[in-house]
Amino acid sequence: MMTGERGTPRMKQHPSYSSEADLAIGILLCICSVTGVLFNATSLVYFICNGGRNKNSRYFQTIYQIICLVDFLVCLTLFPYIDAVFGEGRQGDLLTNQTVCEAWAMLWNVLPEMTVFMVA
Repeated sequence: MMTGERGTPRMKQHPSYSSEADLAIGILLCICSVTGVLFNATSLVYFICNGGRNKNSRYFQTIYQIICLVDFLVCLTLFPYIDAVFGEGRQGDLLTNQTVCEAWAMLWNVLPEMTVFMVA
């Protein structure tokens, strides 16, 4: 590993580095993340504004709100990957702060497990 200009570790370029593959992956991640953020935000607003009629429907509505919120956060956690894919040398600018990086890593590990738990 090499050290970058901000003291962050930089990975050496792999000989089979493909900028075309990175571009395709970045575009796919952008499409998935942006559509996921938009649709989950819309669903979350719908479930918040649409009040339940009885106790049972409010319970399920709360579960749907939590599922939409967790999926919304999962889509947001893709943005550092998108930043890294389009960044110079596959190095992104969003996770340069150690505290932010650790918080993102915690979310990245916990959110998919929460999604599986909530949907299952």
